[in-house]
Amino acid sequence: MTSSPDNLTIGKGKAYFRSFGGVVVLKWVTLTEYSAGAVVMLADGTLIKTTAGGTSGASEPTATLGVYGTDGDIDDWVEVPWVDFGNCPSFKVNGEYETLEHFSDRTPIKTRDKKVILTRKGSLGITLDEMTKENLMLALMGKDSSGKVKIFGETQVYGQVKLEQTNEVGNKFNWFFGNVSFIPGKEIEVIGNSWMTVEITGEVNMDANGEFGTLSEPTP
Repeated sequence: MTSSPDNLTIGKGKAYFRSFGGVVVLKWVTLTEYSAGAVVMLADGTLIKTTAGGTSGASEPTATLGVYGTDGDIDDWVEVPWVDFGNCPSFKVNGEYETLEHFSDRTPIKTRDKKVILTRKGSLGITLDEMTKENLMLALMGKDSSGKVKIFGETQVYGQVKLEQTNEVGNKFNWFFGNVSFIPGKEIEVIGNSWMTVEITGEVNMDANGEFGTLSEPTP
């Protein structure tokens, strides 16, 4: 890599979310029995769902207009749709590590001679300013019930998050997080003299493919 002012970036982008729907997401594998309502993750991170269930085939199903067709004796897999967060003024990624240090007592001054990582995890800090039902449900752990949202009705919300950078200045990347658990962020100022915003914290977990997330350059 060569140093260049072209690498300086002002971040802009479009962020999306899709829910696991209250089920445990499994990795798609060959010749495996999946029950009705199962949601599985393909190798590229795509979530697909079946209503009928059955046994998977010998290779991953391929999509035509979001429908993945026959897979073994499973008639149809349908891709779980992404929901656009709308305008996203801030999107932050944070890695968190717990470490263990070792110090040598063989010298006059105790000296650290080794440091290892014991645990690793990550989090997302997302600020949204479009007050849609979907965004408020995430911010309030809401549960959809007969057209109404029960505030704090969910004990946990899991899903996937992706960010597609659109900035004019600097390099663009696509960010993907395959298993994120959401918790409410800061308070929501429902009445005020500025645009309403909601702040959501997403705890990044390892997904069914054994990854915390991926970073890729957009396809030309």
